[in-house]
Amino acid sequence: MDIQSTIHDLAIEEVDANGDTILILSMKDPRQLFHCSSQALIATCDHFREKLAPGQQPHKELTQNGKVYLTIPDFEADCVLTILHIIHNPSTRLPEPLHPLRQSWLVARFNIYLKCQRDAQLGADFIAAWKEKAMNTKFHLSNTPKWMLISYTFRQEAVFRHTTALAQQYGAGVFKAAGLSIPKEVGSKQSFQTILNCL
Repeated sequence: MDIQSTIHDLAIEEVDANGDTILILSMKDPRQLFHCSSQALIATCDHFREKLAPGQQPHKELTQNGKVYLTIPDFEADCVLTILHIIHNPSTRLPEPLHPLRQSWLVARFNIYLKCQRDAQLGADFIAAWKEKAMNTKFHLSNTPKWMLISYTFRQEAVFRHTTALAQQYGAGVFKAAGLSIPKEVGSKQSFQTILNCL
């Protein structure tokens, strides 16, 4: 059974109604589908540049059929949709998050997976809109690695400085960073100042 037959009756989230790419979130049920533009995906994300590069099977399918189906891992659907809206229309006004720390972190992780964190500060406006709430969040040392990842990914120097300063002032233990998808630049033994210089 091919992919098209398995997703035939599922609703599709229209990110770009004129797009030529269907992203399938998870190969398990229930699946989430997103209608996107391959040009927008390729223009902003190394992950899709590599997948849709000439010679790759998805590129052949797109060339031959005018449409391609791509699967992506089990990231949360609302975070996937946030990044896809940013990719297709950076000026999109996004809803106020109920849980800014958790949602910012999940969006940052998906952004890193797509390898688009280096492209023109992708998502900088998105995270900047949450900055004030993030800066006022009661500090917990256990959240420091998440805020470091978020602020580094979206180049938010003020959040990075604020978080690391609090960690240096109040921290009394080792950061638990397992599973946080922290980029090697942050996870290495570089000094805070060296990391800040990269922002």
